Amino acid sequence: MGIRCFLISTNTVTTPYAVHPLGIAHLSGALRQHGHEVEQFDVLAKPEQAVLAQRLIDFQPDLIGISIRNIDTVDSNDPQYFLDGLSETLGAIRTHSSAPIVVGGSAFSLFPDKIMALSGADYGITGEGEQSMCDLAEALERGTPPAIGTFINGSPSRAG
Repeated sequence: MGIRCFLISTNTVTTPYAVHPLGIAHLSGALRQHGHEVEQFDVLAKPEQAVLAQRLIDFQPDLIGISIRNIDTVDSNDPQYFLDGLSETLGAIRTHSSAPIVVGGSAFSLFPDKIMALSGADYGITGEGEQSMCDLAEALERGTPPAIGTFINGSPSRAG
């Protein structure tokens, strides 16, 4: 029982140091506790698109979660905007999987409308996502997914 969930951390910031993808680690634990199979992919650890493509092909997920931690570097000496390639990234993912894509993470919670428009994702989760991601996975497993384009509010303190 359960579905196959593939979680991707898109953070590429290494200054002042690389950060462990804690968000997808929490989601993985919650999904596993609800009986789902989970695979994690950290773009920072394995940045090659070919590696991601092969992992998607091998795992054949039923749901893909994208964690967007940063919008930019917040560094005036080296300004970089991370959302520019978002639609390309999701397009590449869709080349290798037809699974629904849900976006979340701290950056998404700040700008959900803009990021949904840029990404072309199927769903978005604002705020804490552990329960919301499990609810979405279970709805997909039952064959009763929410309407495409749905925002799911993961915490009562955030607007969805």
